[in-house]
Amino acid sequence: MEVHCWRIGWTLFVCLAAAVTSGKALTCDWKGSGLAHGSPGHVTVVSLGCAAGQVEWRYPQGALRVSLDPSNAFDFRACLRVENGSRGARLFVEGHRRLQLLWAEDDGQAVDKWRCFASRGGSASLYVEAPGEAADPLGRSGVTFEYDAQPTETGRLWDDMEDCRPCTDEEALLNYCTSDFVVRGRITSVEHHEHLDRSALFVRADRVIRQTNDIFRAPTELTVGDAPARDLGNHISERYRPALLDALSGAAEAATEWRGRVHVPRHCGAHEGRGHYILMGRHRLGVPMVTCSLAAEEWRRIKATAERAGTNECMLQA
Repeated sequence: MEVHCWRIGWTLFVCLAAAVTSGKALTCDWKGSGLAHGSPGHVTVVSLGCAAGQVEWRYPQGALRVSLDPSNAFDFRACLRVENGSRGARLFVEGHRRLQLLWAEDDGQAVDKWRCFASRGGSASLYVEAPGEAADPLGRSGVTFEYDAQPTETGRLWDDMEDCRPCTDEEALLNYCTSDFVVRGRITSVEHHEHLDRSALFVRADRVIRQTNDIFRAPTELTVGDAPARDLGNHISERYRPALLDALSGAAEAATEWRGRVHVPRHCGAHEGRGHYILMGRHRLGVPMVTCSLAAEEWRRIKATAERAGTNECMLQA
């Protein structure tokens, strides 16, 4: 079971199971074809109850209605990413008394740009609409998109700056224990991508505490001249070889600087800095997004306080 946790407002957290809740299996993904019904006026109805998943509709014909209901207790803000090459339909979200266009292949937006929307009453409905009857469904490859829902405080309008505020101590501890990646390092440069509404942070990390994918990678093996330093062991007697290899291993570990790239919303105005930071986050729609960042000194204070009080939910490092 995969579990996602988010902050709601300033202090409340919500964790949603992406696959199983109370022992009942939920539907996260759907795959189907418009040819299965053979009627241009037919509407296929799909209900999905997960925080994240994928929808694939091949040879669109008629319409597809996708109801997202990851939690009946909270409203949410969802984003979706339409797969490159999707064609033959348009994607709408149900708004107040009208449908709002989210995506069309000719809308002039960047292919990888996320399309985001807010729920109403704890759920949201998407409509994928195929062209009229005159169009041949076999000439339309179809539409595939991933979705990701993040709970928000019920009855409160979403504020984009909520993504940018500093983490509280409680949020930092929860993020440390549940994030897809946790690293300590320096932000060496920042690239702002206006067309994606994201900023890329280039990070040199001196410690990778956790990562579920290879976001951060170490440089090549330590070398002496043009040869790997470890090969020197072939020219040392058996008596001294273990000591040499242990020394080289320690030197390589001490010199290792992991490098990687993570992202934040562009409106947060991220910039490089000289200090060391603890960066935590999760993969969202295939992109490693920072959900909490704080100075290394601040993290050490939070860590010490939690360990003294016994409030840490996992082993704290860094």
